[in-house]
Amino acid sequence: MRSDKLSSVGEIKAIERLLKQYKAFYRKDFCFPIDDDVQAFYNCKISIKIDGYCEKYSRYPWERWSNWGWRAITGTVSDLYAKGYTPFGVVYSLGLPKNFPLSKLEDISIGIKKAMREYDLSFLGGDLNVSYKYAWIDVAALGTHSTSYIFPRSGAKAGDLVFTTLVNGYGTSSLLFFAYKNRLWNKLPREFLNYTPRAVKEFPLVSKAIKVNSSIDSSDGLAKSLWILAKSSNVVIHIDNIPIHGKVISYLKNFNLNIEEFALYGGEEYEVIFTTSEKEDRVIRVCKSAGIECIKIGKVIEKSDKPKIIFNNREIKPEGWDQFLST
Repeated sequence: MRSDKLSSVGEIKAIERLLKQYKAFYRKDFCFPIDDDVQAFYNCKISIKIDGYCEKYSRYPWERWSNWGWRAITGTVSDLYAKGYTPFGVVYSLGLPKNFPLSKLEDISIGIKKAMREYDLSFLGGDLNVSYKYAWIDVAALGTHSTSYIFPRSGAKAGDLVFTTLVNGYGTSSLLFFAYKNRLWNKLPREFLNYTPRAVKEFPLVSKAIKVNSSIDSSDGLAKSLWILAKSSNVVIHIDNIPIHGKVISYLKNFNLNIEEFALYGGEEYEVIFTTSEKEDRVIRVCKSAGIECIKIGKVIEKSDKPKIIFNNREIKPEGWDQFLST
């Protein structure tokens, strides 16, 4: 309905509504479905991704501006790596209030440059704008194809095993959000407060060595990302293992919090969730050879017009980070 507000509809439904208007502009030679995380062209050799953040909903009060700049780059290139592409350049647009200190602008740039060195990116240009009250940033990235095939998030098949990488781990971002909402961040050690997740830049190597059928990055949280993958592929996924960062567990216990819930409903972990028909031991071995850890978390049970995620004999809710539904 036209009277609906974004705060009641949420990001996914708003995007679905917008995409219906843009189907007429979708070219047949594009490689990924219109609702996937990235798009590719020129025989799938070049990919593109854009992502954006507003300071109010993406930066904690204790967080350095350089870390905010780092995550802006990381969040964009993460989707490219998750599809087997290697990013090579970025362009960004930055909006700042008129009274924003120049020193903080330089701090943002420090984080951006640090991320560009980490991911071996070229600077393709930028734009500086005035904003009202809060800073915002949009980052676009280009990548080159690293495999001989593509794997959209709609490619999961019945019988596939479901894996996730474990570069950053799950649970830390949920713990930080809880600490922020309850003003408990002084109870956490500096290593948590300075949480700086990186994109899984090794995944293109993994996708060269094994046949990946579908993938998605976990920036919206484990539960929501799994549900998006299941919905795109029209499958039922059974989860039998929920990974969580070991150091996080003790703090969750101290706060008497549900460990599984904090692993499922996080966000900004930037892990890669993927499905494959290959055997578990081979996948684990290939990941190790690429320099990362991967773990099997479940299996695609069947094709279904009613996609869902099952854990401990119950359907888990497709909840996770949503900038319009969150406060």
